[in-house]
Amino acid sequence: MTLGERTNTAAAAATARVGREQRWDPLMASNVNTIALGLSKDPNPKTTMLLFWPGASTPWGAAKLPCTDGARRAVARESAFLLEVHRTFSGSVMHTIPRRLSAFETDLPDGAMVVRALGGTPLSVAYGRWNHLRRPEHVKHDLEILAAWLQEMQSTTTQAHGPIELSEPILARVRARFGSDPMTDRVLRALEPVAREFAHRDGPKTVVHGDLWLGNVLVDDTEVTGVVDWECAELTGEPLRDVARFGLTYALYLDRRTRAGRRIRGHHVRAGPWGIGVTYVLTGDGWFPDLVRDYLRSAMSRLGADPACWRGLLLMGLADVAGSADDDSFARRHLLLLDQLRESVR
Repeated sequence: MTLGERTNTAAAAATARVGREQRWDPLMASNVNTIALGLSKDPNPKTTMLLFWPGASTPWGAAKLPCTDGARRAVARESAFLLEVHRTFSGSVMHTIPRRLSAFETDLPDGAMVVRALGGTPLSVAYGRWNHLRRPEHVKHDLEILAAWLQEMQSTTTQAHGPIELSEPILARVRARFGSDPMTDRVLRALEPVAREFAHRDGPKTVVHGDLWLGNVLVDDTEVTGVVDWECAELTGEPLRDVARFGLTYALYLDRRTRAGRRIRGHHVRAGPWGIGVTYVLTGDGWFPDLVRDYLRSAMSRLGADPACWRGLLLMGLADVAGSADDDSFARRHLLLLDQLRESVR
């Protein structure tokens, strides 16, 4: 039994202990211990709390508490998605997607949601360790277990096949958000040939997470045990979006432990302007960009895209973040990076 399955079993036992009570507040009950994981830093913050039975070493549940009207809408979207995805699909990969515990919602604060806890540690913890990104075997392992999870999730949730719908919706969101900025026209014109690279290709339509980054992926030593924060999810969407998003975020923080101007240990690149890790993958040489490119090409082949267009996929991924990120400054940084890269990757 995997760590995620053991945790889900514990959560099921916790649900049974509540029985048929109609009014029970899991956040205030005297027989439940809580640990606050912290307040998210995005413009619509939420507090996440882990719920434990006294003496237990693993949580049986997790509560997400929205702090603004925008956060309440986001949690409501996630809640509706989690209910629907578990109604629609089955299979072992569904144990890695949180299950909503609706029996506990009667007395929760406005807009709050409780889900079964998932086992594992955020991949961002290992990523941030001192030597992790200096070792090709560590990076390869991270990318391989994420790719294996994506393949299983996407094959389990495939509902149809059709034209790859990557370019038009992404560029429309960028235009809607930054249309008044002269830089937007430059970027959109530069992306037109990239968009044509994906035209006339067909692929599967699957569940899409929409914000697949290191902090939302839970792992143990051998596999992905859970993926959390499905606020941006789609029940039927373009799976290449998740492929690109994870590749970008994995490269984005490569220089987080290195002062600007100094060489990043283990890599042929110096820390510098924001996004240097992404630039390194797109234009540099070395084992790190090679591993990220292999991850991209393999997934693109599986999903019907031309693997030779991996640069175009990353550029569309940057545009996707620019058009959809909750934080305006974070979104604009991705647009600026696109503007800087449009010539160098042509």
